[in-house]
Amino acid sequence: MRILKKNSIVPFMLLLTASSYAQEANRTLDKSSAQALQQTQDLLRDRNARERAVQENESTKKADGYAKSLGTDTEGVYDLSAEILADITRKSKGDAKLMEQMIEDASRDPTSFAESLSPEQKAKLQQLAAPVEAPAGRTP
Repeated sequence: MRILKKNSIVPFMLLLTASSYAQEANRTLDKSSAQALQQTQDLLRDRNARERAVQENESTKKADGYAKSLGTDTEGVYDLSAEILADITRKSKGDAKLMEQMIEDASRDPTSFAESLSPEQKAKLQQLAAPVEAPAGRTP
């Protein structure tokens, strides 16, 4: 299955979720960690709140600019990022260092990472990737 090229949307999504969440991660998904995850997912999915947050963080501003330049559904990118963030957070039990390592690993090998997604997430990723990877002059 052709998911994405190495320098495409998967590393962006991971960078985005990491930069948006890194300061709020705790070691376990206790009540406050679960609340922080939910707030971050809400932020990723709320365009107005996200735009305000983007203005406050330079790395997030760069990631947002990249997302908008891809030529795909930016809101879909953020929605899938929110889903992936939840998976990474749960798999790492909220351990910020482990989350960072998982993101680095995924950035080095986005194809393997994409294969680890749920079937629904893979379908969303394929849909988002189609306009990005379509050959010039051809629409998917």
